[in-house]
Amino acid sequence: MDRGKEFSRLVAIELASEGKRLGITQKDIASAAGIAAPQMSFYISGAKGSITVATLLRAAEYLGISPDIIVERAYDVLRSRQEEDVDESVSKERIEEKSDWALAARHTREPKVEDDDLNLP
Repeated sequence: MDRGKEFSRLVAIELASEGKRLGITQKDIASAAGIAAPQMSFYISGAKGSITVATLLRAAEYLGISPDIIVERAYDVLRSRQEEDVDESVSKERIEEKSDWALAARHTREPKVEDDDLNLP
């Protein structure tokens, strides 16, 4: 999923989470925001469309929270996931490097030489 669509999904999730905290259903939030309840579910799942600024504004006002708080929370989640992805990617690279080093070390070790193999006079 692209970052914009994921961000939209996270905004919808934050609205729903705030509603849950206040004891307000997704259906009520959707109604107050001027959208159908299934559309709110689509935004949350990321299945269809992206939440509009107007929908965010109406929903946030209904919940009594500033839209910038919802956006900030969603962005924090998006950023932390991106950092986790980078950390995971770096970890995989380090594991691959260590594997490569170990493989190279095995193939570059000098064979063990026995005294008999030296053919000394």
